[in-house]
Amino acid sequence: MAKAKTTSVAQQIFRLGKTTKKLEKVEIAKKLKGDEVAEQVVYHALNPYWTYGVLPKKIQEIPSIAAAKKLDTALTKKWPKIREVLNSLINRDLTGTAARESVESFGPAAPIVERILAKDLRCGAHVSTFNEAMGRNWLPTFDVALADEGIVIIGGKIVQNVDIDYPIWAEPKYDGIRTIAVNASNEGLKLFSRKGKEFENFKHTAQAILANDALQGMMLDGEVFGATFDAATTVAHTKKGKDDKALMYRVWDCMLVDEFRERRCERPLWERQKMLGELLQNATSSKVMQAPGCLIQNEDHLLQVFANLRAEGYEGVILKPLDSMYSYKRSKDWIKVKEMFADEFMVTGFHVGKGKYAKTLGALVIRVGKVNVEVGSGFTDAQRKDIWKNRKKYLGTMVEVKYQEKTKDGSLRFPTFLRWRPDKD
Repeated sequence: MAKAKTTSVAQQIFRLGKTTKKLEKVEIAKKLKGDEVAEQVVYHALNPYWTYGVLPKKIQEIPSIAAAKKLDTALTKKWPKIREVLNSLINRDLTGTAARESVESFGPAAPIVERILAKDLRCGAHVSTFNEAMGRNWLPTFDVALADEGIVIIGGKIVQNVDIDYPIWAEPKYDGIRTIAVNASNEGLKLFSRKGKEFENFKHTAQAILANDALQGMMLDGEVFGATFDAATTVAHTKKGKDDKALMYRVWDCMLVDEFRERRCERPLWERQKMLGELLQNATSSKVMQAPGCLIQNEDHLLQVFANLRAEGYEGVILKPLDSMYSYKRSKDWIKVKEMFADEFMVTGFHVGKGKYAKTLGALVIRVGKVNVEVGSGFTDAQRKDIWKNRKKYLGTMVEVKYQEKTKDGSLRFPTFLRWRPDKD
């Protein structure tokens, strides 16, 4: 049997981490092309649809090129067994204690296994880098449609508007966790965040999806939500002791899994909505249902529907043209309509900015009751320079800030600078 060629993947990961320049990263990544073990390591680590159900306790550093060479030697010997275990984890043939024990048995190769399990090579190179190096679409991407900022309503009136071609479809904007269900026929069901992070605690939601045979091979896009925003986030981000019994999943879009992964769905929204209704019409659980919607005829109708949905506890409205395609990115195909509040607060401090705003204003500090709140958005570059240069002048003055809501601890959610209020000083 021919001796396996020693991989250089650890060495190249080390080199990738030593540069911040994209072009240099691409050139280093190209050196992995044709290195069978290296290609498989990267693919296992960065394919967003391959998840393992177990996270490493820590990720060990690769301290030097000499250490990387030793790691590559160990990885060459152990990779066939590592790949076998990883595939068992992907298919969930290994779970719980058995899964944990299996991934802790690779000794010198552990720093690479840890990166694969964490879905992060820890070198500043991601899917786009390797796709540029290896060839377009070498790695699949996890891309979802995102709504663009659109209409803002304060006090029942539109204060920020965009051009709308009425009639247009409207759905409630939920205050929960964006959840994408990928129910691949040969891989089983997995639930992801909008950035491709797998949710492990939405087990009752998963059971409700799996109970409907019509959803086999489908991608569902929607929101998991509860009585409050915290109710959903606590379940999503807590490892143990929480479950989603009290949460609901409302689905507003769907397509075939392959269409989602390959970014090639050619059905307009109205057709996807019809298909979704047919898929869920025989659902046995109210936990997973199609999101309600209606056709908005004009601006007055929009304000009426918006007011009704806010009264029912929804966060706002999302507008979608019925002939629009699924965009796989942030676009004006989906438009947010949200309510903001505005109030005046006293400026109590200033924070310097970072990066682009170094040596200028990063954020104002305002006093909201007993809480100090940072306001870092809404300023022009000229305003940032002026405020930072004249901090003494602005300290103690009144500023008008818009925000989405007050939080439980008395802070503001999404505060944004509007204007100075010298009349309130």
